[in-house]
Amino acid sequence: MAGRKIRYTFDHGIRTVVRPEDSDFDPAAHAAGILARREYGRAARVGPVRLDSWSKGFGRYEAFIGRRASDGNGIAGHNVWIDVWDEAV
Repeated sequence: MAGRKIRYTFDHGIRTVVRPEDSDFDPAAHAAGILARREYGRAARVGPVRLDSWSKGFGRYEAFIGRRASDGNGIAGHNVWIDVWDEAV
């Protein structure tokens, strides 16, 4: 059964692997949501998710995660890199 494996990396080096069910969701945005909730809790927000590079079966994304800014405008947080590749699970 082929699945999608997601590896995501914080700026400070933490790596984790998630194996979601096969579906049509965006795996990079899904991983960004997981990272945001782990770091910021229920107040987490995900900003833009950008495809940085792509090759056959692999993509590298940059996402902005954080929480609502103290002045109420925008998101205060940081960028994370997310590597997505297809692999038989």
